[in-house]
Amino acid sequence: MQIEAMSCGKPVISTDIPGSGVSWVNKDEVSGLIVDVEDADQLALAIEEICEDEKLNQKFQQGSKERYETMFTRQSMVDRCVRLYRQLLMS
Repeated sequence: MQIEAMSCGKPVISTDIPGSGVSWVNKDEVSGLIVDVEDADQLALAIEEICEDEKLNQKFQQGSKERYETMFTRQSMVDRCVRLYRQLLMS
């Protein structure tokens, strides 16, 4: 759901689940906030912070949309795969 939210330019709050890639999708302080998995207080504070700080909310909205467009659109993924294949072929 992170990627879908980012495609709409929504700030993301995610938990840092080790080995899951979740915290890689949502870049902390760029597209939203990352909180510890078992820290409900930290999650509540992150929600409050984004809801109450309009400037921060707008920063994360912009960062979220930009990260989606550069990392997760079909075209950006195809471009990265093509670059990777070319690098492998040239090795």
